[in-house]
Amino acid sequence: PIQHSGLKLVEEHTRERAQSASNCVSGAPFNEIKTDDHGVVQEVTEEFCEFTGYARDEIIGRKCNFLQGEGTDENDVLEMRAAMERQRQTSVVILNYCKDGTPFWNVLTIIPQFCKQSGVLTHYLGEVINLRIPPSMRHRPRLCVDDA
Repeated sequence: PIQHSGLKLVEEHTRERAQSASNCVSGAPFNEIKTDDHGVVQEVTEEFCEFTGYARDEIIGRKCNFLQGEGTDENDVLEMRAAMERQRQTSVVILNYCKDGTPFWNVLTIIPQFCKQSGVLTHYLGEVINLRIPPSMRHRPRLCVDDA
């Protein structure tokens, strides 16, 4: 794998952004998603289904990229992919969309899980803090993160 000297700084900056957003939204809905080792959803909380408007059977068996849309920052997506390729934990603040098209920010932490005996990656846990964007703030969606 290619090592980049700035990668550690990027990871630290992302964790700081996620922590900052998390601190701003104490009490926001917290959900979990379990995926296989390729990122295909195996389990999801009912709260996440209710929040996004998708039924469980519309989510299970898919990768979570169906939640992304025109405003989703490709750099956030690339950061998640890179972490999964390296089988490393990461946190990102990413813009996603509910089934009805309503945008929402979420603080997503992806945590790889390994078999204790073999050390082989078995699945990922995604810890999600969902943030609704008030209509009056949709033109400045990063306000809760960048201004914190």
